Amino acid sequence: MAPPKSYLVWTPLPEHANDILVFELSYKKSATGNWTRITEPAQSFECPNGVADDEDYCYDLSKFSYGVQYTADVIASSLFSL
Repeated sequence: MAPPKSYLVWTPLPEHANDILVFELSYKKSATGNWTRITEPAQSFECPNGVADDEDYCYDLSKFSYGVQYTADVIASSLFSL
């Protein structure tokens, strides 16, 4: 039996939802100081069907280690600056 898929899911505030072009997701293992940053267009974070609501965004956690605590931060930007 395969392990279930897990996602980090977030919902932008309704008053900003139509202005977001880019998300910057930063994460790290809570016990370390090394952050990984991912900056991608908002559509790169669209949720798979059945995972969340239409207004939500997702990040697939399948490459994360099981049983390890992570810290994450998501920043939305209306400026396209990849």
